[in-house]
Amino acid sequence: MKEIDEGIRAALREAALDSGSVLSLSKRFGVSHSTVIFWENGRTKRIDGDVWREKVLPIIEPYLKKAARGGAKLSTDGMAVYNSRREHASALGGASLYEVPVIGLAQAAGFDPALEPFDAYAKGCGAETAFFATEPKSGYFALKVEGRSMEPDFPEGTLILVAGGEFVENGDIVVARIRESGQVVVKRHSSGGMTLKLESLKPGGSSFEWEKASGRGFLEWMHPVIEAKVDLRARRNIA
Repeated sequence: MKEIDEGIRAALREAALDSGSVLSLSKRFGVSHSTVIFWENGRTKRIDGDVWREKVLPIIEPYLKKAARGGAKLSTDGMAVYNSRREHASALGGASLYEVPVIGLAQAAGFDPALEPFDAYAKGCGAETAFFATEPKSGYFALKVEGRSMEPDFPEGTLILVAGGEFVENGDIVVARIRESGQVVVKRHSSGGMTLKLESLKPGGSSFEWEKASGRGFLEWMHPVIEAKVDLRARRNIA
């Protein structure tokens, strides 16, 4: 993660002015409009390391130099020129990293599987992106965990890679949309006999259970989670 210091905020403001608006700058970065606003006003304290290296730094580097000349305080690596994604992956032992669109729970609730694949829908939301070790297939997307209902496994801010379009297996952690309420949940799926369950990841949290025969149509869609990026410091602070 890249700490957002005074120099980066100043560079973001200058880049937004030259781009014509924060919205235009966000499109250049490939992230949401609100994400850039939160970076600039201090509401978000850090930028994902891959997003910083691949998307933000190449655009704002000239503005960082200008901010430094103006006396803004920069972190020690604020002026560093980073390698390409391939070179960065090599430094991590040769592992490849793959870019996937990220959406929130509210955006996931608006998805209609009859209209388009999940990854196309996520890209259409103007979503930010994240990098994962798993090579994505058609339909794959990332979901940002919001709130504390998935602790301690997935604290707020965790990014989970979802295999949109693929079927789940017994014991998988899944993302599912409850048809009646429209709620999108992250639960552990289990199947035994004629009963299906979506069990809470948090002790004492809400779970769902229904009969296979009588509960047909209980879910609108359900897909397995296959990778997660967890902020370990956030997990450490869970009471």
